[in-house]
Amino acid sequence: MSERKAKAGLTYMLRNVFAIPALLFVIVLTGLIVALLYDGWIDLLAALAVSSSLCAVLWARFR
Repeated sequence: MSERKAKAGLTYMLRNVFAIPALLFVIVLTGLIVALLYDGWIDLLAALAVSSSLCAVLWARFR
């Protein structure tokens, strides 16, 4: 039973560690695809999505 709890704890920990980077990946990839497919005002939204990873790094650095 103890080994099962340890494995569940490891899964929970890994999920917490990789949740934000996975979310940033999805946001940036979506922004890149939108920037390639569409023109106009939506390019601004795509640029914000692509720059979200840089904003996250700067936020973590100066926090």
